[in-house]
Amino acid sequence: MRMNAWIQDSYRKGGYHAVRIDDKFSVGGYIAQRKLGWDQFSNVWLAYDSQTSVSFLFCSV
Repeated sequence: MRMNAWIQDSYRKGGYHAVRIDDKFSVGGYIAQRKLGWDQFSNVWLAYDSQTSVSFLFCSV
């Protein structure tokens, strides 16, 4: 699937942070599972917390 040019241009320095499934955040504690949505300022991802008993959480990137 091809992204619209205006969305693709947003993934740059000062814009959205490019995230892929299985990317790790917070020193590997959170692992991206699935993109849930986006808005003007961030993307929202479902993430797995590998360091606590909480299985899943939302991550705004």
